[in-house]
Amino acid sequence: IKKAFAEFETEVGKKLYFRNVDQDLLDEFELYLIHGKNLAINTRGKYMQMLLVVFKYAQKKKLLSRDALMDLKIVVATEESDSIYMNEKELEAFGEYRNPDNPYLEFIRDMFLIAAYSSLRHSDFSRLTEKNFFDNRIRTIQKKVGRKAVISIHPMAKKVIGKYANGFTYECPKATQVFNELIREVAKDIKCLDYDVQKRITKGTKEITIVKKKWEWVSSHVCRRSFCTNEFLAGTNVELIMAMSGHTSYKSFKAYVKASLEEKADAIERIWEERYKHLRDEEQP
Repeated sequence: IKKAFAEFETEVGKKLYFRNVDQDLLDEFELYLIHGKNLAINTRGKYMQMLLVVFKYAQKKKLLSRDALMDLKIVVATEESDSIYMNEKELEAFGEYRNPDNPYLEFIRDMFLIAAYSSLRHSDFSRLTEKNFFDNRIRTIQKKVGRKAVISIHPMAKKVIGKYANGFTYECPKATQVFNELIREVAKDIKCLDYDVQKRITKGTKEITIVKKKWEWVSSHVCRRSFCTNEFLAGTNVELIMAMSGHTSYKSFKAYVKASLEEKADAIERIWEERYKHLRDEEQP
């Protein structure tokens, strides 16, 4: 946000101070994000959200008056994104990935799978050690929110974690961008991900469609979406999923469920089939 404001200062040709902060300045900055930087709606919303954090801290440090802050109206714009997730079969395909020439990529794959079966953020799974695994739980402190997390180890993750009972053989990249580049090296060799996927986003004032192969969309954030979506489709109680993922509101959790209408229809059919199987048994001769 500091960099964006520095660019904005260059654009308007003057130095900005907290004593100059008012609604007109705020509106002008948001227009700059739209037309000057041509940002997507969700990216722009994050900028404005972070700006509000900065202003609140400035008010706490007596750099901005309480009245000035209360007079500001900051709208954090968002739009529903067409973000992807990995279904169960695709995660199984990750598990089958082999690269004897580069075992480090297999380790990156393993970290991706641990996250996809636990909903951990990159800032959390990249800090894991063997000490975080005991009593069939992953126990850690979520770096982003500072809360304790106690996560049951998924059956599909047990064999992955078991490989590192004596410690991880490599260090997981702490930079998200580096991890994402490496996991895409893995994903591009997984055949079931080699098909076109489109995402619609609003950049600036225009809605655009971006088409890439599914493997090109793979990132660390796909892990949380995959966990939430797969458990939701499997019929797991939402409150239990949220307890694992760390979401504190259904609204924020819902944004991570990326199942299509067809997938949701299939899921409820499976639930009904299990619930009413006694009726089928009664119909048998």
